[in-house]
Amino acid sequence: MRSIARLATLITAAVLIQGCAAKALLDVATSPVKAASTAVDTAGKAYDRLTVNDQERNENYLGEVRRHEEEVAQIERRYKREQDRCTAGRQKSCEAAERAYEKLMEREDKAPVFKPDD
Repeated sequence: MRSIARLATLITAAVLIQGCAAKALLDVATSPVKAASTAVDTAGKAYDRLTVNDQERNENYLGEVRRHEEEVAQIERRYKREQDRCTAGRQKSCEAAERAYEKLMEREDKAPVFKPDD
């Protein structure tokens, strides 16, 4: 009876050990594939972050143009307001109008330029 119990225990242990060994062997065999898959996924995500498609490029350019136009319009309003005050006889407004005009000319020279991808 004891020998049958020992035999059953040995057979069970042998089956379990084979299963564990097979699992370990499978893990070792598939780990390079899993690592390569992870590397490809990471590289793909990095590439997507670094590249900008045409639509995004156009949207960014139009945003720059809109911000530039808003800034120029604000400076033009300031210039007109100070020019009107200068005409009314305020000397400080004449100086402020000159500064606004200089800033306006400076901003006009710095208009955004569209740079298409070659």
